[in-house]
Amino acid sequence: MDFINFSDGLANLEDMMALVIPIIIFMIPIVAILTAHQRKMTEILHTRKGNDQQAGTDIAALQHEMRELKQLMYQQAIAIDNLTHVRTSVPPAPASIQDRLTT
Repeated sequence: MDFINFSDGLANLEDMMALVIPIIIFMIPIVAILTAHQRKMTEILHTRKGNDQQAGTDIAALQHEMRELKQLMYQQAIAIDNLTHVRTSVPPAPASIQDRLTT
Protein backbone atom coordinates (compact mmCIF):
# COMPACT_ATOMS: atom_id res chain seq x y z
CA MET A 1 0.00 0.00 0.00
CA ASP A 2 2.81 2.33 0.74
CA PHE A 3 4.11 1.81 -2.75
CA ILE A 4 0.77 2.81 -4.24
CA ASN A 5 0.72 6.03 -2.23
CA PHE A 6 4.29 6.78 -3.25
CA SER A 7 3.47 6.37 -6.92
CA ASP A 8 0.41 8.58 -6.50
CA GLY A 9 2.67 11.21 -4.97
CA LEU A 10 5.02 10.98 -7.94
CA ALA A 11 2.10 11.27 -10.31
CA ASN A 12 0.95 14.41 -8.52
CA LEU A 13 4.50 15.75 -8.57
CA GLU A 14 4.80 15.04 -12.29
CA ASP A 15 1.46 16.71 -12.93
CA MET A 16 2.59 19.66 -10.84
CA MET A 17 5.88 19.88 -12.74
CA ALA A 18 3.95 19.76 -15.99
CA LEU A 19 2.27 22.99 -14.88
CA VAL A 20 5.25 24.65 -13.20
CA ILE A 21 7.71 24.26 -16.09
CA PRO A 22 5.61 26.17 -18.69
CA ILE A 23 4.85 28.84 -16.10
CA ILE A 24 8.56 29.30 -15.44
CA ILE A 25 9.26 29.33 -19.19
CA PHE A 26 6.76 32.19 -19.66
CA MET A 27 7.91 34.03 -16.53
CA ILE A 28 11.51 34.43 -17.76
CA PRO A 29 10.66 36.75 -20.72
CA ILE A 30 8.11 38.64 -18.62
CA VAL A 31 10.73 39.35 -15.94
CA ALA A 32 13.22 40.36 -18.65
CA ILE A 33 10.69 42.76 -20.20
CA LEU A 34 9.81 44.30 -16.83
CA THR A 35 13.50 44.71 -15.95
CA ALA A 36 14.24 46.40 -19.29
CA HIS A 37 11.23 48.68 -18.82
CA GLN A 38 12.33 49.63 -15.33
CA ARG A 39 15.85 50.42 -16.60
CA LYS A 40 14.48 52.63 -19.40
CA MET A 41 12.19 54.51 -17.01
CA THR A 42 15.09 55.12 -14.63
CA GLU A 43 17.18 56.49 -17.51
CA ILE A 44 14.32 58.78 -18.55
CA LEU A 45 13.97 60.10 -15.00
CA HIS A 46 17.70 60.79 -14.73
CA THR A 47 17.72 62.46 -18.14
CA ARG A 48 14.76 64.66 -17.20
CA LYS A 49 16.43 65.66 -13.95
CA GLY A 50 19.48 66.87 -15.90
CA ASN A 51 17.26 68.63 -18.45
CA ASP A 52 15.27 70.32 -15.68
CA GLN A 53 18.45 71.72 -14.16
CA GLN A 54 19.59 72.95 -17.58
CA ALA A 55 16.15 74.43 -18.25
CA GLY A 56 16.24 76.23 -14.89
CA THR A 57 19.61 77.75 -15.75
CA ASP A 58 18.34 78.78 -19.20
CA ILE A 59 15.21 80.36 -17.72
CA ALA A 60 17.24 82.34 -15.21
CA ALA A 61 19.52 83.60 -18.01
CA LEU A 62 16.51 84.61 -20.12
CA GLN A 63 14.92 86.44 -17.20
CA HIS A 64 18.16 88.34 -16.59
CA GLU A 65 18.37 89.26 -20.27
CA MET A 66 14.74 90.42 -20.25
CA ARG A 67 15.46 92.71 -17.26
CA GLU A 68 18.46 94.17 -19.10
CA LEU A 69 16.41 94.75 -22.25
CA LYS A 70 13.60 96.40 -20.29
CA GLN A 71 16.08 98.69 -18.57
CA LEU A 72 17.63 99.62 -21.93
CA MET A 73 14.17 100.25 -23.38
CA TYR A 74 13.26 102.53 -20.46
CA GLN A 75 16.51 104.46 -20.84
CA GLN A 76 15.94 104.94 -24.56
CA ALA A 77 12.33 106.04 -23.99
CA ILE A 78 13.55 108.64 -21.48
CA ALA A 79 16.24 109.81 -23.91
CA ILE A 80 13.66 110.17 -26.71
CA ASP A 81 11.35 112.09 -24.39
CA ASN A 82 14.22 114.41 -23.47
CA LEU A 83 15.07 114.99 -27.14
CA THR A 84 11.44 115.73 -27.96
CA HIS A 85 11.26 118.10 -25.03
CA VAL A 86 14.44 119.92 -26.14
CA ARG A 87 13.20 120.28 -29.75
CA THR A 88 9.74 121.49 -28.81
CA SER A 89 10.83 123.92 -26.16
CA VAL A 90 11.26 127.45 -27.46
CA PRO A 91 14.17 129.40 -26.03
CA PRO A 92 13.11 132.55 -24.23
CA ALA A 93 13.13 135.64 -26.36
CA PRO A 94 15.99 138.06 -25.66
CA ALA A 95 14.92 141.13 -23.77
CA SER A 96 16.64 143.62 -26.01
CA ILE A 97 17.91 143.97 -29.55
CA GLN A 98 21.50 144.06 -28.32
CA ASP A 99 21.02 140.56 -26.75
CA ARG A 100 19.64 139.31 -30.07
CA LEU A 101 22.68 140.45 -31.98
CA THR A 102 25.18 138.95 -29.59
CA THR A 103 23.57 135.52 -29.48
